[in-house]
Amino acid sequence: MHPPPPRQDPHLNSLSAPTPIPDTPPSLRTTPPPPPPTNTPHPGPLPPCAPPPPPTSAAVGKQIVG
Repeated sequence: MHPPPPRQDPHLNSLSAPTPIPDTPPSLRTTPPPPPPTNTPHPGPLPPCAPPPPPTSAAVGKQIVG
C-alpha cells in the first residue's frame, strides 16, 4: 500500500512540471514576432489617412473650444 501512493506523486509531478515548462517557451517566441508585423502596417494606413484628418481636426477643435 505504501509503494502505490509514492508512484502516483512522481507521475503527476513529472507530467505537470514538463508540460508547463515547454508550453511557456513557445508562447514567448510567438509573442515577439507579432510586434514587427504590426509596426509595418501602421505606417502604411497612416499616410493615406493623413489627408482626411485635417478636416476632422477642425471639427474636434471647435467642439473642444465650444
